[in-house]
Amino acid sequence: MTFSVFLKVVWSRKWLILFVMATASILVGTKSLLTPKQYKATSSIIINVNGKDPITGAIIPTLMQPSFLATQVEIIKSINVASKVVTKLQLSNNIDLQKKFGELQTNNGSFDIWLGYALLNNLQVTPSRQSSIIYITYTSGSPTQAAQIANAFAEAFIQTNLDLKSDPSRRTALWYETQVENIRDEMVVARESLSNYQQETGIISITEGYGLDNSRLTQLNNQLVQLNSTLNALETKQITFNNFDPSTPNASTISDTMIDRLKVAYVTSQLNFAEVSGKFSENHPNYLQSSNDMSSKRERLIKEIQSSKSKLVAEISETKTLISNIEAAIQEQTQVILSNNKKRDILKVLVNKVQNTESLFNATTQRFNQFKLAGDSLDTDVSILNRANSPFSHSNSSVSTNVIITLLFSGLVSLFLVLMLEQLNKKIRDKKTIEDSFDIPVLAETPKIKL
Repeated sequence: MTFSVFLKVVWSRKWLILFVMATASILVGTKSLLTPKQYKATSSIIINVNGKDPITGAIIPTLMQPSFLATQVEIIKSINVASKVVTKLQLSNNIDLQKKFGELQTNNGSFDIWLGYALLNNLQVTPSRQSSIIYITYTSGSPTQAAQIANAFAEAFIQTNLDLKSDPSRRTALWYETQVENIRDEMVVARESLSNYQQETGIISITEGYGLDNSRLTQLNNQLVQLNSTLNALETKQITFNNFDPSTPNASTISDTMIDRLKVAYVTSQLNFAEVSGKFSENHPNYLQSSNDMSSKRERLIKEIQSSKSKLVAEISETKTLISNIEAAIQEQTQVILSNNKKRDILKVLVNKVQNTESLFNATTQRFNQFKLAGDSLDTDVSILNRANSPFSHSNSSVSTNVIITLLFSGLVSLFLVLMLEQLNKKIRDKKTIEDSFDIPVLAETPKIKL
């Protein structure tokens, strides 16, 4: 179809096109005039996607902004936030809304939930592409109500954001509170067990008395070594005494001061007797005196040796008794040390249990305080940037704009309708159509007679 033919087709069906355009424009214009005025109020909030934890001071990693903002948008559009708006504005007390809800065929659900979904139908949430700002727009027939509900959604979202942050901390704090109480009870039992054991054993510290016990054992061992050395010396001396020959007392090798002096005196008397016996006869007084003196000193030497021997036997016996006592004391001290070491090992276990329980209690208490503070914290990453104000004009499109758009759209539709009708009912409108359709030349054309 050529353009000239197209124009002829349009011209031939101009009344149809005008009828369609006029009808559509009248309907749209009438609807625009009768449609209630709608007002849009917008509240903007800003979200901080990075910062520090207010309790621990730890750096919060930067979140992926597109997905994070998309999550926040879905939270704002949730029934949880809408229910908070219903409660905040006390919409459930509206008698007209209650009557409307009662007229529903299926009103088994909650009235507040129904109101929440009704609010969400008129809510528009738009995140900014270049920033962390989210725009909350609400459409209503009342400009004041539109601003109130938009601001209520912003405030309800802040409260929901705070609840989402604080509720896990509160639940965790409750769990930690139970753990703190249980660990406190365990710590009390551990301390009581340690105190009772210290009172029973008399051992207060793990290291207290350990050095004293070992020092006493060392002293006993040193005494034992000294006594054994003394006993060896005494037994050696006893052997010398046992080898003593009374017939030749001056030949004794016993080392003793008194015996040595008596031996010297005895040897001197022997020399004196030998000299006297060479000068005098046996009945001479000097001979008898010298012989008696020699015999006297010999008897005295023998008695001294016998006396020293008896004392040495007694001293050896006493030394052996001391050694036996020291060995018994060493054995007893060893048992005391072993027993005390065993008690100290048990005491160490009890002390470690108290220390571990105290460390666990302190760590658990610290974590409990952190989560409790986090649960009670009112810090949030969301702030209201601009509150919604009552709009001065409605958001409906103007009647003239709607009519113009309708004329353009209906014109296109009517042209498409005309072309469809032309295809269903073709007419010969010029010689070109005959030549193209039948492949014969047109010899003459009757012009249109104007009456």
